[in-house]
Amino acid sequence: MSAAKYPELTANLELKIRQGAYREKLPTTRQMEAAFGVSRQTLTNALRPLIEKKLLIADRRNGIKINAQQLNRGLIGIVARGPLENLNNNPVFKPLQERMSADGFESLMLDVSHGITPSVRNLLGNFVGLIFTNSSLTLEMAEYLEQKHIPFVSCNQLTIYPRLNFVQYDWAGAIRKIAAQFASKGYQNQCLFFQGLLEGYDKFIKKQWKSIKLELGLPLLKADKIELNWQTEPRTSLEEYLKALYEIQEYPQLLIFWRNVDEDSIGLLRKGKNKLPDSCLIVGPGYAPDLSGRNIITLAVNDYDPLLAAGYEALRELILAPNKKLIHRLIDYPIVWHKNKDFDNDGGINI
Repeated sequence: MSAAKYPELTANLELKIRQGAYREKLPTTRQMEAAFGVSRQTLTNALRPLIEKKLLIADRRNGIKINAQQLNRGLIGIVARGPLENLNNNPVFKPLQERMSADGFESLMLDVSHGITPSVRNLLGNFVGLIFTNSSLTLEMAEYLEQKHIPFVSCNQLTIYPRLNFVQYDWAGAIRKIAAQFASKGYQNQCLFFQGLLEGYDKFIKKQWKSIKLELGLPLLKADKIELNWQTEPRTSLEEYLKALYEIQEYPQLLIFWRNVDEDSIGLLRKGKNKLPDSCLIVGPGYAPDLSGRNIITLAVNDYDPLLAAGYEALRELILAPNKKLIHRLIDYPIVWHKNKDFDNDGGINI
């Protein structure tokens, strides 16, 4: 572990202290250097924030003692989109909240979709840090939190805010794998429907998709230039996309649909006013309803918990050991295909 990685070691040490791995004091510095495989300087850097926050007390004669009175850490805000009643009852966030509680933090669900109102402004001052989920971060909020020196991490990249600490599923890597797999089966004319729900993110998505196509030698299509509005309700956005495809009359062989494939979206894609031709194969994450005869292949919807856990670990590092180096982490998006009898053998696709 290099000296630049000391915030991770700080967070690791703090967690071990909280979990009771050490009793009244830490092992000797020599023992910790060996245990963590770090230099004396890296260990010193890692211990300094814990000493400054008075979780540890350095005593030259008796070693480094644990200050049990400082184990109560404070309040973390979990920001998401939607009514608070729904957020508080959403089981998706329960593992994260339990993890925070075990670490000595309190947690509170927040909906800041109405911006920085006076009540939100008063509330934000109570937090030691915030995690933004479900594309909930705005530029206004990011700039406000930076001004107030409140640590925060987003589970999505906000491309218009370059100073952001974020973790994110590697969706571009997953889409690249899918595009390559189907290109090898003869599907050269491919399109991507992926609406970003953060300001400025659609341009980033289009840039990534163009890069994937050029890398794989896939032709650029008129449909690749269709603009999606991040503020438009997702169902309306899909309707507008299908209308644009109808107007240009250029349909792909394959549509990578990077949104949950459910009965509502299938209804628009296969039965709506501007439905896709039956020959167009649709591929995307979904819950595998009965898709027989609809020319649709789905992959498992990814579990949100690994992303939330990674966001929380990043936030702990920011709280414990603020560092000038930004945190930019991609979490692997595993591709697990649902079985589809129409495409296992005779359909030419062997997933």
